[in-house]
Amino acid sequence: MTRRHILEPITFEQFEKGLEKLKPEYQAYAVLIYYTGIRVSEALRLTKESFRIDAKYLYVEVGIRLKTKRKRKDGTISAGKKTKPLPLELSQPHLELLAKKVRYTRKEQLVFPFHRTTALRQITKAGLGYNHLARP
Repeated sequence: MTRRHILEPITFEQFEKGLEKLKPEYQAYAVLIYYTGIRVSEALRLTKESFRIDAKYLYVEVGIRLKTKRKRKDGTISAGKKTKPLPLELSQPHLELLAKKVRYTRKEQLVFPFHRTTALRQITKAGLGYNHLARP
């Protein structure tokens, strides 16, 4: 029987050191991964419209599913799915990098217009290991 290692999330200090290793165009991506822990494919699909910014929060539509009951045409009830935006408080360190990236992205454009391989390389370079290790 093989033994699996339990992976510990990285600390905020490790994240900050890793962020310094990245070029500015990849720092916002690392911030998103660190604060949300979303999958690489989800992050690379995000467009400007996937985000909403107000005075206090940056909201990200990342596919958090909520079950909702719906009545079908035949009268039966199904558990439908609906998404809810994930709120990130702008007062947290480095989130302004992500907000700035979103603000300067054109309508209907990808916020992170790079290949999956590049994204994974940048996560590794920053020392995040993989996206789920980044979850604080």
